[in-house]
Amino acid sequence: MHVREKRKVSNTGKIAALCLNNSQIIYRGEKYPTTDISNLISADHINLLLYPDSTMELNTALIKSFDKPINLIALDGNYNQAGKMFRSETVLQNAIKVRLPYGQIRKDKLRSTLYPEQISTIEAIINSLEIIGDTKANEHMEYLFNEMTLRLKKRGQNV
Repeated sequence: MHVREKRKVSNTGKIAALCLNNSQIIYRGEKYPTTDISNLISADHINLLLYPDSTMELNTALIKSFDKPINLIALDGNYNQAGKMFRSETVLQNAIKVRLPYGQIRKDKLRSTLYPEQISTIEAIINSLEIIGDTKANEHMEYLFNEMTLRLKKRGQNV
């Protein structure tokens, strides 16, 4: 997660990390980073990096071609921040860059974007888990995300 995302109330990457047993947030973009990310890439897994600029699409055919479990890495930040994190962290160069299929439509209507296909971090992870086939985690996160957006919308209407 880019350090500038840390304090944003609308940050869904934090919520995604809370939903998943096997996840962690590592902050980047600090002047003097204190967290070692050398163990982010696992030799026992296929390391997939969600990256919207990738030419490789994350789909079931790709998933079926792997013979190891998947380690999914999601960069949390705006487009420029994600690009800088990828370029500055050499360990990420060892991951396979994948993007979600085109046509993913934003469900989170709480923030405005220029393009409806610019989805939040939690939505990207939810959609990725669905493709990967982790239905339990996918359903759990989808439920929590829907509850969160519903409650925030209600709260906004009452203000």
